[in-house]
Amino acid sequence: MKNKEVLSLLINPFVRIAGGKALLIGIVVFVVSILLAYCGNMVFDGVVDAHFNDNANLGRALLVPSIALVIFIVTLYLTGRLLSKSSIRFIDVAGTVTLARTPFILISLAVLIPGVYDYNIIITQNLLAQSYSEITVMQWIVFFSFLAVSMIAAIWFVILAYKAFSVSCNISGAKGIMGFVAALLFSEIVAAIAIYQLSKCFF
Repeated sequence: MKNKEVLSLLINPFVRIAGGKALLIGIVVFVVSILLAYCGNMVFDGVVDAHFNDNANLGRALLVPSIALVIFIVTLYLTGRLLSKSSIRFIDVAGTVTLARTPFILISLAVLIPGVYDYNIIITQNLLAQSYSEITVMQWIVFFSFLAVSMIAAIWFVILAYKAFSVSCNISGAKGIMGFVAALLFSEIVAAIAIYQLSKCFF
């Protein structure tokens, strides 16, 4: 396989895989990424969000990102139905969007590296206290390296999610981009509200 073809698949694998197969693979990767992140004291608590949380239980770690994902899938499906004239299958949207979360496994693996959690907590606490003298060079390196991995994973996810939306709903161009961005922002807000209310009631 040529480098150009590999790059194309990394950005848009949905021309080859969609529907039930994409959903099955996506769910497996989704659960694995959650479990790995949980082992590193991190919880995916939004459509794109992830935060360190050493007090979260496994139930919350699994439920919270699942709620955010379902909200995002439903929102993209309804947006596609509104903007596209094509026949749209929910299973295609669900499968491709779930698979689009695959880049987050980079974050899940990164938090398992010794020092990542501890150094991030140390630096965050020192930044809040406006005290920088006690932060070592190694701690800064680990902190910014993890930040870079997180940003790459988030950007890659957004690109894949847009491609999933575009392919599954047969919509592109300015209308597709604007519809996707609106759906993403709406989903993030609704997910944050839903998770907050859920946390008040059950966690």
